[in-house]
Amino acid sequence: MSLLLLIPTVVADDNPTIAILRFGPLSSYEVTEGAILDFLQTFEWINADERAILDLREDLEGENINIIWGDAGFDFGTVNLMVGEVLDQEPDVLLTISLPVMQIAVNATLDMEDPPAVLFTSVYHPATQSHEFNHPDVDENAEYNPFAGGTAESSCLKPGHVSGVETETTYPLIVPLLLLQNPDMKVIGMLFSSSELSGVHGAEDILETSSELGLTVEHSSVVSVADLALAAEGLIAKGVEAFLIPADIVTIRGIPILTQIAIENGIPLFHSTLGAIYSGATVGAGSSQYYTQGIDVSRILIGYLNGEVDIATTGIYVQNSVGVGVNLDSAEEQGIELSEALRDEVDVVIENGQASVSAEALADPTAAEELRRLVDTLNRFGVDVAPELLAYVETLQPEDLLMGNAAFLERLYCSPERIAEEQAALDAAMASEH
Repeated sequence: MSLLLLIPTVVADDNPTIAILRFGPLSSYEVTEGAILDFLQTFEWINADERAILDLREDLEGENINIIWGDAGFDFGTVNLMVGEVLDQEPDVLLTISLPVMQIAVNATLDMEDPPAVLFTSVYHPATQSHEFNHPDVDENAEYNPFAGGTAESSCLKPGHVSGVETETTYPLIVPLLLLQNPDMKVIGMLFSSSELSGVHGAEDILETSSELGLTVEHSSVVSVADLALAAEGLIAKGVEAFLIPADIVTIRGIPILTQIAIENGIPLFHSTLGAIYSGATVGAGSSQYYTQGIDVSRILIGYLNGEVDIATTGIYVQNSVGVGVNLDSAEEQGIELSEALRDEVDVVIENGQASVSAEALADPTAAEELRRLVDTLNRFGVDVAPELLAYVETLQPEDLLMGNAAFLERLYCSPERIAEEQAALDAAMASEH
């Protein structure tokens, strides 16, 4: 893939230049990008005609802002080249989507005298206070803080040009769902990407939580999607009763492969993102706030563009919601009946190729644009939407989720007192581990 195609030259002018860079094409990233464009349009940084151009992911030299798109095609080497090409154009902001792009962008700008702001989203980490990294499939075991992929120590203890939105994956709430489905389950299979910190640390959290619940975990690490089938078959041979997969990009892309293997062997596939059910996972549990990830990072972006915030004193925002979804069509193909106890926890259901949302989820006012974007994305990916959900979405207004911008930014302010508190908490956590 030519970088000349990825990063066309943008003519320099007085407008701020924003580079929106993603690891590769995923439906969840498209939802997040749509939220970013919605926010820019709502705050009149782009107009309707410019929005039409940006919806095609074409670069824009606009009336008020320039936007450059980048896509690395899920290739780590291309991420380095993409970030380097963009930095040559002296952008004001690198808005990165995914952990690999964020890490490379931060590393590439750390030693710059006047770096662009790096604002990130679609970055996941386990909800853990542990700094002791000791995973059996990874050689470089050491003390390590997984917060923001190791680029920050806490919300305010971070590089001065970096802020963004990180989503916690709460494995202690996800792993017990296996036992809700089958209280007698003993052995589960886990696959994770050894090249992504979100997968490695997610695997560590799953091992720890499973041990506490009396579950044995047969596990295998992979580097690419091409490795998944063989690794999954190897775990099947060890008698696993279900798959549980941590949140990383390789496994998310490989859900259709793992779904087929689960169907052939009659076992359920659990994935640590709710959105995995749209690709065939039997159960998805974790964050589904792809639109909100885009909205929240855009709040920081707009505040920065308007001169309302200093990135140096703007902390990293942490999302920690957990939703549960089930794909009854996959379960039927696997010959599995999902338990009543598990179904009582469900927010989203796919049945007969159609997605529906629970009344409890619909009652959440912050779900408005999430649902609107969910409908758009599912239609593009061939999943129908229940008529009652369509009717509900038609009543929603985009402004519902755009309220409270100033209050959101105020919550992220890193005062000297807050910085001192976070440093003290970090020091105490480190001391307790020794």
